[in-house]
Amino acid sequence: MAFPHNRSTRPRSKGFRSRQSSKGAVLLIILAGFVGISAVALLVTRGAPVSFAATDASGEARDLAPLWEEGRYDALIEQTERILAREPMDAYALLFNGLSNYYASLSEQDGEQSKHYLERARTSLRRALVLPEHPYQGHLEYVLGMTYYHMGTAYAAYAVDYLERSLSTGFVGPEVHEYLGLAYAELEQYEQSVGHFEQALDDSGREALYITLIRSYLDADYTEEALETARFAAEALDDEYLRAEAKLLLGRTYLELDRLAEAQEELESVTEQDLESADAHYWLGQVFSRMEDHVRARAEWRNAISIEPNHAEALKQLDG
Repeated sequence: MAFPHNRSTRPRSKGFRSRQSSKGAVLLIILAGFVGISAVALLVTRGAPVSFAATDASGEARDLAPLWEEGRYDALIEQTERILAREPMDAYALLFNGLSNYYASLSEQDGEQSKHYLERARTSLRRALVLPEHPYQGHLEYVLGMTYYHMGTAYAAYAVDYLERSLSTGFVGPEVHEYLGLAYAELEQYEQSVGHFEQALDDSGREALYITLIRSYLDADYTEEALETARFAAEALDDEYLRAEAKLLLGRTYLELDRLAEAQEELESVTEQDLESADAHYWLGQVFSRMEDHVRARAEWRNAISIEPNHAEALKQLDG
């Protein structure tokens, strides 16, 4: 399915102001003349940097280039830490120590080790930003903002602060609007969250962002926007799982609007299609409860628990 860049058929939230979009999901960052290196190129995608080239580099700086290209983040961390032991404010070492720790955290399965990588990334990136008139301030603030987001809800305000700072420099990171949407949602600032998710969808067209955006509309009480977007997604998305999720959210939206028959129809279509959707049974139970059919409501909540024994909302309803 092809997504036009600007979808006039998709509703926009109230008061949204369009921002300059990133030019696609791939961003080419050219760092020129940085710490004795005439050209350093970072090709950043949704995963991690995949290309690094350095010319006119010498000594340890030249040795770091192949490690970066190969994604050998632990080896790169080890070498940059040796540099920093001698020169604690070496801008080049701080930059790549911070970046390597951040990307290493994303692939680390052990939670404590991932946390350790993130804390080291934060330290190096913040120290790099202390340097006066840093030429790549926006780049560093972007990765630091993502680092704070991955550190957990307690750091969401810091994530927002640094990601917004990165935008204010004119740098538009490839996932900045998606991360800002997530961070603002953690802070329960749903209007700002909606605006950034809308921009992220316009920039990338990724189908999964429709589901994120519908949820964000519901959190912000933008039920009409949620309704129109869920209707579109339930019919138009290529991915079968995402279409089912859109139908579930469409049922939830009809419930919010007190259109109970339509809510029942959409949610029952999900339970018929996906026998393992605990959430569909939970929300169907909510519909029956609103209809004052308490027997069927409790049956649906029990169905939810049979699929997902720790489903908190369904357990709460049955305990009530």
